[in-house]
Amino acid sequence: MGGKEYAVQEVSADGFKDVDLAFFAAGGSVSKEWVQPAVDAGAVVIDNTSAFRLRDDVPLIVPEINGEDIFRHRGIISNPNCSTIIMALVLKPILDRAGIKRVVVSTYQAVSGGAGGRGGMDELRRQTEDYVMGRELQAEILPFAGGEKHYPIAFNVLPQIDDFDQDGYTKEEWKMVKETQKMFGDPDFKVSATAIRIPVMRSHSESINVETIKPLSPEECRRLLAQAPGIEVIDDVAIQDYPPCLFILLTRMLSTWQDSPGPDGGKWVEPMGCGRSNQEGRGFERGANRRILRPENGVMLCVLLSKSLAAAH
Repeated sequence: MGGKEYAVQEVSADGFKDVDLAFFAAGGSVSKEWVQPAVDAGAVVIDNTSAFRLRDDVPLIVPEINGEDIFRHRGIISNPNCSTIIMALVLKPILDRAGIKRVVVSTYQAVSGGAGGRGGMDELRRQTEDYVMGRELQAEILPFAGGEKHYPIAFNVLPQIDDFDQDGYTKEEWKMVKETQKMFGDPDFKVSATAIRIPVMRSHSESINVETIKPLSPEECRRLLAQAPGIEVIDDVAIQDYPPCLFILLTRMLSTWQDSPGPDGGKWVEPMGCGRSNQEGRGFERGANRRILRPENGVMLCVLLSKSLAAAH
């Protein structure tokens, strides 16, 4: 990797000896089994899965939003779902300036996200080829691997990411609600989320409708977002300048563009967010958390990746 060779070994309790930071990105079941042994061995774990995100004793961190909370960790630091990160980065400067009454968000998520990984990307490629050749489309993974039914994603839109709960929301949608509430420290913070899978390889997009408490003009919202860390504003509709998914994939940035002022005397803003899913939810977040820890004498790192995730990168 990068012209260097690294030793890869099967995970074991002894493997965490002398490890300072352990990055877990191999799925919730792996984290539930191996995070505690890593902590017991003296490592600080940064976990990318949903296994510990809502535990009261585990800080849920996006450095630009609540980086100071990282110092109350007890061995485990969690980062939110990639879709939550994209939305929360946009909401934080708006919340600080004008307050937020409620949020309605619709996500348009790439096949590389979640449990899809390499399998979801391969399925999209295969189905696209079959469609062009006039063959029947075979679906084995999406909308999620454990589902009773699978639907083609090529030239299609699937209004389901993960399983449904008894209230009719998917687990992905509830993640965006509960994780945002935890990061902002407000269990009553109102978020209504709809998560949709679209036939894009990488890079999620989100339409975020925000009702503010105080008036906020589109111009001021643009300035707030342009000054916020982790965001680049791309917004010039006169020349059709906005962040399409493919552009974000190639440039590796998080972008947002402000759409319209909305009704109600300027108390609605409607930004559009776009970010590379495996960068936001995995590489970006864990790297930023590592920088906040600021080790003085170097660190020994241990990274746990699933085969699917490594291939999706």
